[in-house]
Amino acid sequence: MTDTPIVQYPDANGNRAYVKTHWQAIDGKPDLSALGEMKSPDGTEWKVSIDNNGNVQSGQSMEDVSGFIGKYSPLSTDFDNFWGYSGDDLGYSYTPNETTIKLWAPTAQSVDLLIYDSPNSDNVNRTYEMKRGTIFNQNDHDSNTIGVWTVTLDGDYGKNIGTAYRYSITFPDGHKTETQDPYTTAISYGGDKSVIIDPDNGIAPDGFTTNYVGRVDSPTKAIIGEMSIRDFTKSVTSGVDQNKRGKFLGACQAGTKNPNFGKSTGFDYVKSLGLNYIQVMPMFSTYSGDANSSDYSWGYDPKNYNAPTTGFASNPKDPRSAIYDLKTMIKAYHDAGIGVTMDVVYNHVGGDAMQSSFEKTVPGYYFRKNADGSLSNGSYCGNDFRSEAEMSRKFILDSVKHWQSTYGIDGFRFDLLDVIDTTTAKKIEESFDGKNILLYGEGWNMPTNLPENLKSMSDNSVQITSFGFFNGTYRDQIIGTNSRPGFVSGNSSYNESDIVDSLLASDFSQISQNLQYVEVHDDRTLSDNNWYHNPNDDEATHGNRMALANAMVMLSQGMSLIQIGQEFWRNKNMNSNSYNAGDGINALNWDYLQYHADTVQMMRDVIAFKKGEKILQSNDRGLANRFVKIDNEVSGSKIISMTIRNSNDGKKIILLNGSTSPVSIGSGSASDSRLKNNYSDTNFDYKNYMISSSNVSQNNGAVTIGSIGYVVIGFGG
Repeated sequence: MTDTPIVQYPDANGNRAYVKTHWQAIDGKPDLSALGEMKSPDGTEWKVSIDNNGNVQSGQSMEDVSGFIGKYSPLSTDFDNFWGYSGDDLGYSYTPNETTIKLWAPTAQSVDLLIYDSPNSDNVNRTYEMKRGTIFNQNDHDSNTIGVWTVTLDGDYGKNIGTAYRYSITFPDGHKTETQDPYTTAISYGGDKSVIIDPDNGIAPDGFTTNYVGRVDSPTKAIIGEMSIRDFTKSVTSGVDQNKRGKFLGACQAGTKNPNFGKSTGFDYVKSLGLNYIQVMPMFSTYSGDANSSDYSWGYDPKNYNAPTTGFASNPKDPRSAIYDLKTMIKAYHDAGIGVTMDVVYNHVGGDAMQSSFEKTVPGYYFRKNADGSLSNGSYCGNDFRSEAEMSRKFILDSVKHWQSTYGIDGFRFDLLDVIDTTTAKKIEESFDGKNILLYGEGWNMPTNLPENLKSMSDNSVQITSFGFFNGTYRDQIIGTNSRPGFVSGNSSYNESDIVDSLLASDFSQISQNLQYVEVHDDRTLSDNNWYHNPNDDEATHGNRMALANAMVMLSQGMSLIQIGQEFWRNKNMNSNSYNAGDGINALNWDYLQYHADTVQMMRDVIAFKKGEKILQSNDRGLANRFVKIDNEVSGSKIISMTIRNSNDGKKIILLNGSTSPVSIGSGSASDSRLKNNYSDTNFDYKNYMISSSNVSQNNGAVTIGSIGYVVIGFGG
């Protein structure tokens, strides 16, 4: 053991040597557990505690870490272990008296904070030097500040419309970057500058709260309508005020009527449909949307994850407007008993990843790479976010918690969830445990550079049981694929028993993990798909296909989701990827409410039935097995039926007829080789209620379901 300070060993350029390299260069290999002191050529002391392997120990002050920049690959766990930070104060922390701003940029040589004249000005009027933290603590990353740069600004920087800022970062090799804050929560018009705002300065409507009491206690009770803010009200047929069309405020404007037929549209229409959640397509800052451009985009090109886009704001040049307007919209839906889930895109960034705030802040860290050094591209968007890295994972967790705690978001739909690793997904589950926050996403198997067992895909659903997954199998069984018709769309080759398995959520360990749907923004609409497979249908037959497909989503177990408009035959002229097709293709045509009022009412009926049927809302597989009996699934019949019983001796009989021939059931009906059970012991004259497609009739105790139709018949209880 030695307590003698070690003499200075400058490197060839006269700079302080790396601590580990320095120690290893000493002959005799002394006991390195002692406190070592090194002096740089200018005499500055550097005190660190070092173990016998030459590694810096935790809990020490490190006044200079320049020797460690470049020591570890940004893609290594050693990098995370050394530089990682878990404090909850990245970004800005505001009070009227001072604002503190923190940035994690461990490989930077220096960081300056640039302050602008205003959010709408590009003139920098002040520059502040940020200081690197000095505490190294490998065992407690809450206090491991050596990679965090900080500056505190005296005065009120959040008044009026706020103060805009960016970072100027210099790296040891001499290259410089400028960027907005990755943690920014408010942005300038266009999203290139971060903005400090006073959270009490006009950014929430009166009565706004994040504690919505209407969240369902089981995901199986969720009936969700997907909505694009722009598509929802952009058309003049919406009856929404012109200055609100395609905006947050348009999506919650009450009292709107279709100008041609007088039917309620928009917000009032959604309330009348019976949904208990809306799923909002990307509403955060995006490359394509922040400039309020006339160019159309779905918004799957993230720019600033934690700020709402200015493109949906009533005043895009006031950074407070998007925040206020979004909270106003959320409050309106909450007041109407409808939760709001948010479509989030943490699997990739938009634009050129190398120009993102992440890459400009910590080059080479945030994006997954292949063995040859190229960017992994399992998202097919040019890059994959490296969620398995400590600070990438922290960012995702901080982001979802920000949206929930600040805006009262009630759930998250994860775009390409499978590109995110399962450990991160588990951490998200833990963050919302007991809060009844819906979690679901796309669980495909995209070719990202991540081991199969670590992908958050449906095949790994047992690892993340709080997450639901879009059931693409059931969708294909119902509506078919490009080359194979489904149950409702033609000469299906899908086996009835397989369809039943999907209907009963048998593919998942938890019923709540099953999300049933037949239409979302991706691929052709349901109406287009039915015309694709059956271009010679008359309108009545087409309507039957629409009604049956919609019913099969609701008359099944698990979460149910529709794209708003599918119930009134929304079409996109056969465009299966309309992300940039413009408003002419994507905007909802509310005139269709008049043309297809019957299928709209059928959708209301099956939604109401599901909301009232405990078995279809249950996550208890034992209960489902006890009270649900499949009566008909004869191979090749294209007929499925089941009986749901309850504890009060009541029962419901559900029959789905995908065949091109009618089917009759009940007393007085003839035997039918397509049926194992034709319910000949049941007189349907004594039913309590019946909901059905329009091609169902009743006569002398029997019910006849026309070709491509459905019926739900209730008795007693």
